[in-house]
Amino acid sequence: MFHQRPVLPAREVTRALGSSPTATNRLLADIESLGIPRETTGYKRNRLFVLGEYLALFEG
Repeated sequence: MFHQRPVLPAREVTRALGSSPTATNRLLADIESLGIPRETTGYKRNRLFVLGEYLALFEG
């Protein structure tokens, strides 16, 4: 999912997975702790996650 759209709001991850917001937030926290996506807003709601290393591959 992140490889198709490397910048995603948490609500779209919830929708794509068909899971609850609570389950999605736990999953995002787990993978964020691994340094895979980075949350960019600093908010508790309407968070935006970026797959920065993936995007860096396309920078010139």
